[in-house]
Amino acid sequence: MSHATGTMVLLDQSVPPRRAVTVGDGHGRYIIAHPDDGTAIAIHGFTVDGQAQTFTLEGNIGAVQLWLVPRSGDPEAGFILLWHGMSSPTLYRQFLDANGEPVGGEPEILASEEWTYINGAVVGTVSDGRSIVAWVDWRGVNVQAYDAQGAPSGERTIYPDYFYEPCFVPDEEGGFSIVGIQYGAYSNAILGLRFDAELQYQELKTIAVTPEPPAIATLPDGGLIAGWISDGSLGIVFIDALALEETNAVSFDLSSPSAYGSLALAQMTDGDIVATWMQPGADGEPPALVGLRINADGSLDGGVFEIDGRPGIAPNQPATITAVAGGDFFITVTVKEGGITAVHHIEVNYVSDAPEGVDRTVALTEDGTYRFDRDDFELRDANHDRLTAIEITSLPDRGTLSLGDEAVTAGMRISVEDLARLVYRPDPDGYGTSHAAMGFRVVDSGASGADGSRNVAVLPNTITFDVAPTADAPSGSNRAISILEDGSHIFRSADFGFHDADGDAFSMLQVTSLPAGALLLDGKKVAAGQRIDAEQLSSLVYSPPANAGGLTSFTFQVIDDGGGIDATPKTLRFDILAVNDAPSGTNRTIALLEDGRHAFKAADFGFSDKADGHALHSVRIAGLPSSGTLTLDGKAVKAGQTVAAADIAKLAYTPLANMSGTASLTFQVVDNGGTANGGKNIDPTPNLLSFRITPVNDAPSGTDRTVALREDGRHAFKAADFGFSDKSDGHALQAVKFASLPATGTLTLSGKAVKAGQTVAAADIAKLAYAPPANATSTASFTFQVIDNGGTANGGKNIDPTPNRLRFDIAEVNDAPSGASKTIRIVEDKRYSFKVGDFGFSDKVDGDAFHAVKIASLPVAGTLTLAGKAVKAGQVVDVSDIGKLAFTPRANEFGKGFASLKFQVLDDGKTANGGKNIDPSPNTITFDACHRHVPGHGQGRHVEGNEGSRHPRRPRRHGHVVRSRRSRHLHLQERLRPGHDPGFRPFRQRPGQARYLRPEIRHRLYGPQAEPHARPWAGRVDRRRPRRRSHPQGREDRRPDQVGLPVLKRRSACLAAARPAGFVTRENDGGETSGRTWPTTYRAISAQPESGR
Repeated sequence: MSHATGTMVLLDQSVPPRRAVTVGDGHGRYIIAHPDDGTAIAIHGFTVDGQAQTFTLEGNIGAVQLWLVPRSGDPEAGFILLWHGMSSPTLYRQFLDANGEPVGGEPEILASEEWTYINGAVVGTVSDGRSIVAWVDWRGVNVQAYDAQGAPSGERTIYPDYFYEPCFVPDEEGGFSIVGIQYGAYSNAILGLRFDAELQYQELKTIAVTPEPPAIATLPDGGLIAGWISDGSLGIVFIDALALEETNAVSFDLSSPSAYGSLALAQMTDGDIVATWMQPGADGEPPALVGLRINADGSLDGGVFEIDGRPGIAPNQPATITAVAGGDFFITVTVKEGGITAVHHIEVNYVSDAPEGVDRTVALTEDGTYRFDRDDFELRDANHDRLTAIEITSLPDRGTLSLGDEAVTAGMRISVEDLARLVYRPDPDGYGTSHAAMGFRVVDSGASGADGSRNVAVLPNTITFDVAPTADAPSGSNRAISILEDGSHIFRSADFGFHDADGDAFSMLQVTSLPAGALLLDGKKVAAGQRIDAEQLSSLVYSPPANAGGLTSFTFQVIDDGGGIDATPKTLRFDILAVNDAPSGTNRTIALLEDGRHAFKAADFGFSDKADGHALHSVRIAGLPSSGTLTLDGKAVKAGQTVAAADIAKLAYTPLANMSGTASLTFQVVDNGGTANGGKNIDPTPNLLSFRITPVNDAPSGTDRTVALREDGRHAFKAADFGFSDKSDGHALQAVKFASLPATGTLTLSGKAVKAGQTVAAADIAKLAYAPPANATSTASFTFQVIDNGGTANGGKNIDPTPNRLRFDIAEVNDAPSGASKTIRIVEDKRYSFKVGDFGFSDKVDGDAFHAVKIASLPVAGTLTLAGKAVKAGQVVDVSDIGKLAFTPRANEFGKGFASLKFQVLDDGKTANGGKNIDPSPNTITFDACHRHVPGHGQGRHVEGNEGSRHPRRPRRHGHVVRSRRSRHLHLQERLRPGHDPGFRPFRQRPGQARYLRPEIRHRLYGPQAEPHARPWAGRVDRRRPRRRSHPQGREDRRPDQVGLPVLKRRSACLAAARPAGFVTRENDGGETSGRTWPTTYRAISAQPESGR
């Protein structure tokens, strides 16, 4: 058994036999509290250097069970001490500072209720700084939260279940678990209660079942451990207190039984777990406090060690274990000596007993080797420590001892993990029983120090080597052979380095392992373990794997002709020198648009180098494109030129302008593997890179054009007017877009005005027309864009991007002048000389001057002469000669419109371009001739004669009536005195020829008037004196050959005239007098009166 030594310090005496509680800060400072004399509690605060300070809580406390935890989870903030009395209904709390001194006044009562008692309590802190106090009474588990100042926080929660020895484990979210023990007759259960941050119950779960009442301890990482001793073994359960489940369970055999209820557990700062318990004494010896240190993972390095064996230690009370820095710990126990119960504090020094090794003899053969392992070094240790190393105390007197490639020296310590590398080799050809020996000492896992602990065997042990003699075997030699990638090697006997100390000959070769690649004998694969006669070695050939480089090897053993075989297989290594395999490119077709440009990428060449994995180094252009240009950074590439991979982005292909179809080039990829050892870094077979050039419609083009157009003309368009051409693609004209309209004139399509931006289909161009403004001669133009039928697929352009201009040069065309019809008043038998103004010449459009007059037709009632010579129809009279042009009426002819001529004026404009310088519509000059005046007297004049007579009888009074042959008008001319109204104007006609005539008074004007609408009137005229007689309307005169008309006071009247059949109407004409005469016109109208008039 191992043992522990240390110093036992008396903390207090005359105390009740109650268990102490402890808490530390993990850095060497800790506090121990225990009941003192039944009415007080003693608190011992220990500093890092081991100095203690004791404080006492006075009063009738009667503490039975205590709990001590850091306040707010931080030892620097102080501690919380909780206790209750045996079967007491009162639960107390006291705050302590970081040194253990009570603060905050008297102890507080947290729970005190009648008819109940507390069977267990626990206190802990959660992540938000609150402290949680839980105690168990007859109602169940009571849970109450308190804030950092100690005031209750929220309502108390009671869970109706019952268990003992509660432990508290918080989580990171303010929740927590309470784990306790529920005792049973045959088994005991470890139960777990889960609460959230609001103290709401979440879950109750049975974590483990134990055969004996367990001891429970919390771990710093939030877990729990539970342990029990039953049937000579120690059981340990690891618990995840938040998940309420068991995570690991281990069991250790003990050499002796333990006292019931004395097990205590605690985790050290280094993670180990220390268990202590009381072990009954043997053969009258007092019981001893013993312990066991367990690794954090549940494994065991050492054995049970004794802590203290003095009489009086409470046999059934667990010790209090305090963990301090460095993995050390203290034990607090209650000891009863001489009738006095005292609290003792033990600083434990763990002491390990020295292990023992075992001598051993091992056998090997001559020239053989012996490789050690762990089993060669047996360890015997009372502490149950494990073997960790051996220490070489002496070397073999014959042979060598090595650790890997390193020679072993005396005193060297070799770890147990390196024992497999420890090898002994006897001297060559050496053999015999106890041929050699080596000394060693075993080292266990226990501690070793100045405290007396020992982990190295005191006495060394010996391993003896028995070497059995054997015949000397031949030996081969390790060798390296260089071979090219994808090459081969034909073997010779010398390749295997045969040697035999006995002079035996090389007989056979045994292949013990195969190389990568193919090892062939006469073309057949060699198998591992196959033996080959030395005479056949020239048929043994090795070929490495295809494209492989690097190292490969096989092992062999040579055999002599005495049957001896090399015991140690030798290695023949092949250094396969890399030989670059040619890379390969890939044929590819690249889609490209017409007039596009392809900038290359490395991927375009489909480089691959599966054999060697080399990278693309460059591309050799084996053949140039069949059409188009291949450039590198703008310069033409030549056939055979190599383009570095880094410059591929500067490589570009441009097809011929407007080309579509296919083009191709050939190339060879080059890798960066080089050509060492005969390697090939270029693809031996050129690849083809084709370009599939998709047509892209090129914009067509129109042509600027000037169209000659005559003034007031009209231009009907043709497709040719727009000068369409599409040299690139040969497409046809589809439409014309009018980018802008003419500034003057009108552009129409089927008679409707064209708008700017309008598109006109080619089929409708014939319906397109331009008309300049009337009489305009300036230029006009519009812009247009032709559109072809190639479409816009692939970004094509079907419209001329630059508008063209179509200009109209409008040639001046002389517009015909115009004359004006005119009526000229002349006097009977008087000649009229013409003036320029008589023809009403005008040329408003062109402003040309009056040039001549063409006489279209001659007057009938008279003659037209030019400078005294008769003018002919169609004769042209120059404007300078118009003053020589005269009209002479026929003798005694007069009347309104009695004669007329037609004429056409000519301007001085030209007739070029179809111009017109003559008025196309003849105008008329009409002559109204006044009868020459003949004075007369009296008032009773008669006119007699037939209608149509040129000279009727002159009346006897003031006037006379004259009948014109041509106009069939009767003219009454009379002399008037101022203020005198004429009387009746009678005249005589033949029977049956009476007419009603309408007189109209004008200012010396003669001519036809509008239809009369005057009231008809008929009367009789006295030959001798005028007087008015009335007759019924429409009634005949007494003398039908005489008719009279009234003279009205106003200046208008009705007069009967000679005309076949009719009646007389009356209308006022508004005539006026001028001078001494009244010119009057008589117009024949119907002689029969209308009904009702």
